[in-house]
Amino acid sequence: MAMVCPKCSESFEQSLHCPKCGARLLYQSKAHRCDDDLPGHGNPWLHTAIGRIVISILLAQGLAYGLQSLCNAALHATATDPMDPVWSTLFGLVLLQVIQAFSLFAAGSLAGAGQRHAGILGGIVGFVHGVVFLVVLRMRGEQLTEVALFGQPLLHIAFGALGGVFGGLVWRPLPVVAMPEFDTDKQPKPRRESSFFSALKGPVAWGRVSAGIVVVTAGFLWGPGLLSVVLDASQGKLKFNDRLQAQLVTWEIIGLATLLGAALAGATTRNGLKQGLCVGVGASILLIGNYLSGRNILVEQIIYTPSSIVGLTIAGGWFGGQLFPPVLTIRRRSSGAEA
Repeated sequence: MAMVCPKCSESFEQSLHCPKCGARLLYQSKAHRCDDDLPGHGNPWLHTAIGRIVISILLAQGLAYGLQSLCNAALHATATDPMDPVWSTLFGLVLLQVIQAFSLFAAGSLAGAGQRHAGILGGIVGFVHGVVFLVVLRMRGEQLTEVALFGQPLLHIAFGALGGVFGGLVWRPLPVVAMPEFDTDKQPKPRRESSFFSALKGPVAWGRVSAGIVVVTAGFLWGPGLLSVVLDASQGKLKFNDRLQAQLVTWEIIGLATLLGAALAGATTRNGLKQGLCVGVGASILLIGNYLSGRNILVEQIIYTPSSIVGLTIAGGWFGGQLFPPVLTIRRRSSGAEA
C-alpha cells in the first residue's frame, strides 16, 4: 500500500521512511486532512447518531407495517371467512407483537452497528416507534388501556435496546488511533459543533422560503378539493370504499405538497434544514390563523398541524438541499496575477 510523506507529499511503496526527506511515511498527508473544510463537503449527517436514529425509525416503521400487510394478505387468502377479524384474536395479537419485535430488533441493530452507545441508540429507536404505534392506534379509533399505553413503549424500548446491543457486538466500533506525527494529534482538538446546529447556520433564502410557504399552505387548503377533482375526472373509475381511506389519501396529498414545498425552499442552498424550518414555521402561522378565523375550532388541529408541518418541512428542506446541492463557483486566476 502506498504511503505519503508528510513533508514532501510524495507517495512511496514498500517503505517506512521517505528516501528524500528521511521522515516517517504516513497513510494520509496533512494536505488531505482539511478536505472537510472545503466548500461543498458538509458533515456526514447520515453517519451521525441522529442520522442513524432517523433511518432506523423509518426502517422499523416500514418493516412493521409491510410485514403486517403481508401477513394480513396471507391470512385473508387462507381464511374461510374473509370478514374474520384476525388481529383482534389472541393469535393475531401474538403475531403482531412478533412482527413489532422483529422490526425493532433489525432497526436497533442498524442503529447500534459500529456505535459505542449502541444500547441507548436502540432504546431511543424503540421509544419513538412505540409512540408512533400508539398514535396510529388512537387515530384508528381503538381504545387504549393503561397496560397498552405504558406497556407497549417499554416492550419496544427493550426490543430496540436488545437489537442495538446485538448490532454493537457484531459490528464493533473502530478504535481511536492517535497519530503523533500529526501536529493536530499532539494538541488537544477544539470542540466542534454538532451537525444539526451547523446546518442551521447561514442566510435564509426568503424568496424560496416564501414560495415554499405558498405551496405548503395551498396543499393544506386545496388538498381535499384536488382529490374531488381527480375523482370527478375519473368518471367513477376511482372510488373509495370508506371515509377513512379517502381521508388517508387526502393526508398523503397534503404530505406530498408539504415535502415538495420544503424541498423547493432547500434546493441549491447550503442549509436546507434551516430553509425547511422557516417554511414550516411560516406555514403553521398561516394555517393556525385560518383555523382561528373559523367557527369550529378544534384544539387537536392547532396542536397537531404545526408539529406535522414542521417535521415534514425539515425533512423536505434537508432532502432538497441534498438532492440539488449548491453550484460551486471556481474563480480562476488571471494571467497577470500568475505572472
